[in-house]
Amino acid sequence: MERTEIIPQTSEDLGSGHLYYHFSLLTNSTNPPNPNFEHQIAFFEVKLPSHFTEIKYGTISGSTGADNSLRWDVSQETQWSTQLTAGNWYNFAYDIDFDAQTVGLWASNGSEPLTQQVAPIAASTSTNSQDWHIGQLRLPNGGSDADAEDWFWSGIWIEEAPLTTSVAGPVASNATR
Repeated sequence: MERTEIIPQTSEDLGSGHLYYHFSLLTNSTNPPNPNFEHQIAFFEVKLPSHFTEIKYGTISGSTGADNSLRWDVSQETQWSTQLTAGNWYNFAYDIDFDAQTVGLWASNGSEPLTQQVAPIAASTSTNSQDWHIGQLRLPNGGSDADAEDWFWSGIWIEEAPLTTSVAGPVASNATR
């Protein structure tokens, strides 16, 4: 297992109410991610079952063969997927209502505004406000490729409803967390 992540260092309550967790990611053709490995990206890791929502890339544990899919899972079940294209920015906002115990997905490419991809569905939403991982946890699935992988991140922020769909970011009054 290999990890590289950004984790919040805050005393803010990031686990109640209706929040949107924003982030963008990009890969390039130089040092691309290995599609034979499982990559767990942008997830919560507070209790079992952890990862109530996450982006994944590559071959999922138990599967075989290269898989170039970038997918969004809720409780380990894929709800949305697309093929990863090097050089393309993928923008996401997790739509999490901690009180209603639901999570949805907003996404876009490049500079396009976010659009709803999956309406909120039931999930065991939970966070201690410090377990939000932005980055990737790489599981080699029995492989031994030690080649470097480059992942690029941008636009990492959290806001209360209403959702800012512009990938340029929020107006100052909305970014309260």
